[in-house]
Amino acid sequence: MRKMLLLAGLAMYQLLSPAPGYGRSAPRYEADIIIYGGTSAAVTAAVQARKLRKTVIIVSPDKHLGGLTSGGLGFTDTGNKSTIGGLAREFYHRVYLHYQTPGAWRWQAQVDYGNKGQGTPAMDGDERTMWIFEPHVAEKIFEDFIREHKITVYRDEWLDRKSGVVKNGPNIQSIRTLSGKVYAGKIFIDATYEGDLMAAAGVSYHVGREANRVYNEQWNGIQVGVLHHGHYFKKSIHAYKIPGDPASGLLPAYHRNCRAAGAMETNGYKPTAFDYASRAKRPTASLSANRQATIRSNTNFCYVYSNPAGAKHLTSLIRSPILRPTPTTTVLSASIISA
Repeated sequence: MRKMLLLAGLAMYQLLSPAPGYGRSAPRYEADIIIYGGTSAAVTAAVQARKLRKTVIIVSPDKHLGGLTSGGLGFTDTGNKSTIGGLAREFYHRVYLHYQTPGAWRWQAQVDYGNKGQGTPAMDGDERTMWIFEPHVAEKIFEDFIREHKITVYRDEWLDRKSGVVKNGPNIQSIRTLSGKVYAGKIFIDATYEGDLMAAAGVSYHVGREANRVYNEQWNGIQVGVLHHGHYFKKSIHAYKIPGDPASGLLPAYHRNCRAAGAMETNGYKPTAFDYASRAKRPTASLSANRQATIRSNTNFCYVYSNPAGAKHLTSLIRSPILRPTPTTTVLSASIISA
């Protein structure tokens, strides 16, 4: 009987107790600078703060530091490399040093490496920098920065966006994460890609690409006729048998039911969805139910391509400002057909 009463009391205590960290004993941490984010910008800002002899805490929603840099975006757009200095150049110098060790070349011999970057050599021996690297190499360099400068990092800590920002007037006093931890500081830096801290703090923002007149700027927004790269359609693409003439009819491979990905067949071929995560074309049926539903409800473009055997397939594109055929979209097809 006593045991049952004890268990009942413990259960009632747990039900009435506040969520972890939200009570009076919520863990609280303080530093001169609080950085929210786990990107390369977060690590760089923290290193610079330590060099300025400031205390700093990184509050990272990610478990791995480095963001896109350590997540696979290792084919760096360098352009004029002389403009890259400071901690960024230190990063690329450490990449260079890593690949000077024989053990770094696990998949091919260094002598077989093509050493081609985006318009510049990938490995610059004169400048002792390297601009192409593997994700784990980037992550190790960021972790080395953290260790060398004795930077405190709290990982998997997500900002409570509804009520986790405490302000005094326009100034942030502290932030609280979903775990209940509180971080107080004099300066707060939002080093996320999404800008969650800024939004939660009430900072105004603009969604999308604004027109030049919105902020009276000259070089923002869409720049008509400024074509400094090849990422655009150099010729017009039409959906009609006779280019520019709707009366001629749509191209033969077009099917008005192409929006219903997976629901119809064209010339014996099922439509496929392009899986951008793995960069491979997959039958729609092989995708998750949620993915299929997204494609069926949001697809508004189809494009046609021919394989070496000449068989034509319809491929669905998810409706997105990023994936729509615009002058800056890289398209893997011979022709695009608007639904």
